[in-house]
Amino acid sequence: MSTFTGADQSDVPCRYGGDEFCILLPDADAQSAQSVAERIVASFADIYPDLSLSIGIVQTGPGQHMSLDQMIAIADKKMYQSKALEGSQIII
Repeated sequence: MSTFTGADQSDVPCRYGGDEFCILLPDADAQSAQSVAERIVASFADIYPDLSLSIGIVQTGPGQHMSLDQMIAIADKKMYQSKALEGSQIII
C-alpha cells in the first residue's frame, strides 16, 4: 500500500479483502486515527483523482474489551455507511 502514511512505526496496514484494507493503529486515539485517514485520502486523491475512499474507524481502549472480529465488524459497518455518501468519506 504505497499511499499509507502512518502515524507511528507500530501502525500495521493489511489487505483485508479484494479492495479493502485494514490499518491497525495501536497507539492512536480517534482524533489521531482520523488524521491518519485524512492523510491517506489526500495521498490517494493525488494519485487517483477520479476515485474515492470510504473509511470506517473504530476505537477501543483500556477497559473496553472488544475482539478483533468485533472491531472489524464495526469498522466495516461504518465503512459501508461512508460508501453511501458521495465522495471520499471517513466515519468514526
